[in-house]
Amino acid sequence: MIPEVARTFAARSALLRGDTEGFGAEMFRTHTSLRDLFEVSVPELDTLVDSASRAEACLGARLTGAGFGGCAVLLVKKGGEASVSARLVAEFTARFGRPPKIDFYGGDSGPREVAL
Repeated sequence: MIPEVARTFAARSALLRGDTEGFGAEMFRTHTSLRDLFEVSVPELDTLVDSASRAEACLGARLTGAGFGGCAVLLVKKGGEASVSARLVAEFTARFGRPPKIDFYGGDSGPREVAL
């Protein structure tokens, strides 16, 4: 699938430019593709990504892992964790009758050579 390959290059370019909003947009597009073209999502993941897409502090979201369940990864502006979490918990719980497990992790400068 050529669009899928092009999306990885677009995401990489956004990261190299420091364009976190552009990278986040590619995350949302990837989820749509994984859901619609590859059919590897589930309603729970779609609900989380859809809720995230309406959260002001969320720049991007997509399923990750092997699909058919798994988890969603979100790109959230620093300081927006509580508002994003509140939205996701409320909407997910309303739909599925149980809250999702949500964890936040900080970023890193990425791969680099380490001198030993």
